[in-house]
Amino acid sequence: MKRKTLFIILSISIMVIGLFSYNKVNSNVNANSKEHKVIEIGATFMADFDNKQILAGTVDYIFTGKVLENLGEVDNFAYPTTQFKVEAIHQLQGNLPSKEVVINQYGGHLKEEVDGKTIETLYLFEGDPLLEKGKAYIFAANKQEDGNILLIPLYGNTKYDGSAVYKSGLLSEFEEAVKNPIVSELQEKVNRARK
Repeated sequence: MKRKTLFIILSISIMVIGLFSYNKVNSNVNANSKEHKVIEIGATFMADFDNKQILAGTVDYIFTGKVLENLGEVDNFAYPTTQFKVEAIHQLQGNLPSKEVVINQYGGHLKEEVDGKTIETLYLFEGDPLLEKGKAYIFAANKQEDGNILLIPLYGNTKYDGSAVYKSGLLSEFEEAVKNPIVSELQEKVNRARK
């Protein structure tokens, strides 16, 4: 329980820091005087999640799945967050509550009125676009205290193309990581604090 609380606090801290040190802003204006901005945010993570074994040692769930539907933005997170309905295809780590699950991804739209114009801003982690309906991914996520499933930013949604995931060896990399997870130093401290 404390591990998840610490992970949530660290995630929120990373996002807040990233929010104020965004890397790139793109603006487009359409004919309806509605301005659209995309803000890509950089962040520093508590471990090297490029290493799939460390990722497996940190998350509750690793599974393949297909995005069925974008359910829209939700307000109960400290950072813009979008919910998706996902069909779980193959569970590698953890036991999901059902075959169809709702997952949350940091990133989403915020709207505000400025000088009579509606400004809609899309917040994303740099290099981490929102999930696409109909696409398949390998997901890495944590169960939150309220039961929500939250993707790890940048590393929690690896897109793949159908059977190509087997040919590329990507799925076997994740399967091997789940068999041999590496628990980071910070994660070890969290685990010790839980005892």
